[in-house]
Amino acid sequence: MNNEFRTVSRTGKNTKLKRDFILIATFLCAALIIYAFLYLTSSEGDMVVVKVDGAVIKELPLNQDAEFTVPGYQGGINSITIRNGSVLVSDADCPDKLCVKMGRINRAGETIVCLPHRVVVEIKMDSVSDNDYIDSVVQ
Repeated sequence: MNNEFRTVSRTGKNTKLKRDFILIATFLCAALIIYAFLYLTSSEGDMVVVKVDGAVIKELPLNQDAEFTVPGYQGGINSITIRNGSVLVSDADCPDKLCVKMGRINRAGETIVCLPHRVVVEIKMDSVSDNDYIDSVVQ
């Protein structure tokens, strides 16, 4: 009787393992589909907006190369580089340098954030055509 229990237990364990694998594969496929959809439907931005502690410091076109430093909150410094239609934080004096590790961004809605200095670099669309938004009348 004890051997029968072990056989059933092993079969149940294999079934559970297969179900777990199917569940994980389903979630990964769904995440990949959502990521592909968001990436393909997003457009390249044309303005770089730099904010420190919520206040806009600079607004520059993304198609114009530039390098500048931004004084962060309580004395920190971030070096920002705009080149070849993308922007990155090239250097920062914060301890973890996560903003530098973020790399280049160029699509509307993408951001680079330096939390210790409260610096946000954001890509936005400068021009909005009539086809970019929905106009409706509410009755």
